[in-house]
Amino acid sequence: MAVSDEEKGKVQQFLDQNGYTVRTSAGSTSGGSYGVSGIPASFLIGADGKIVWSGSPFELSEAQIEVALKGVKPGTGLANILSVPATQEYTKRLKPATDLGAGGKPGKALAAVRAIVADEKAEAQDKSDAEHYELELTGHAKELATQIEALIEAKDMVRAVDALEMLAKEFAGLPEAKLYSDRLASVKADKALSKMMQDLGRDYVRYFNKKHTRTGTLWEGRFRSALIQTDRYFLACMVYIDLNPVRAGMVAQALEHPWSSHAHYTGARQDSWLVPHEVYWALGNTPFAREKAYAELVQAGIEESKKQALTSSVLGGWALGEDTFTQNLQPLSKRRVSKSKAGRPFNRSEDN
Repeated sequence: MAVSDEEKGKVQQFLDQNGYTVRTSAGSTSGGSYGVSGIPASFLIGADGKIVWSGSPFELSEAQIEVALKGVKPGTGLANILSVPATQEYTKRLKPATDLGAGGKPGKALAAVRAIVADEKAEAQDKSDAEHYELELTGHAKELATQIEALIEAKDMVRAVDALEMLAKEFAGLPEAKLYSDRLASVKADKALSKMMQDLGRDYVRYFNKKHTRTGTLWEGRFRSALIQTDRYFLACMVYIDLNPVRAGMVAQALEHPWSSHAHYTGARQDSWLVPHEVYWALGNTPFAREKAYAELVQAGIEESKKQALTSSVLGGWALGEDTFTQNLQPLSKRRVSKSKAGRPFNRSEDN
């Protein structure tokens, strides 16, 4: 395992380049799990589970990473998924490309064979073999895309996003990268939360009822949502949601709830598919600063007035924000966006 706070990217880059499937994590909470405290909290865990180095993240070098990973064999995870062993014996010139393909680097292998195909001075047999292996590589790339679609169809979005990011990076600079990057963008841009909740309410309830030989609904009521003013209520809403399991008595601390993004935002876990909002990014200039600031917000809890406002908003479907915020929203909706005040009933025609 390799763990680092500020320089996680350096460690991850080394792992990717050398084909290691070693988990990385970052943040103050990760340090606390291994008895490392203070700032900075960058350190490396060796193959035996012991700390082999700790100190300033700016002192972290590739040599120190190699020491930490001594005895750790390249894994079979991603490399195995990406591996494209040659199905026949090719000419000597193709060996570097076939070695790359077998080693789980199909993007680099594809670039190498295409260079041979484009080489006007290449021998005819070299070109023929390069074209054949290119078909193997592109066929494998399409098969991976099909498998990812199966994950999306099964609503396993976390694994699908991880795979698409991995493949877009592997095939960077090649036409195949667009296939993965475009699909990744469409998956991340899909904001059909209501549809997802409808599917959950239909498909999961059917599965649960069949498994437990029961009938009826599982939910207390229908799915509800509400618009909030970002700069004023976004962080409060995050804290509100993270503390729900605590208020319900399910866990003692927000960090203990496995189905929450709290661990990601406080540095205890890395979820690559999560895209932090700009309001969260504004909490600090470094990952550690943001994680610490957000952890303190959750620790402090949410003001009773904001908690009541958020609850009322989502239950009633009212927009939550300052008067100017709701006033600007009203022309865009056919229904009232905020709770009516005492007096004459709302009549939209009066606004025209």
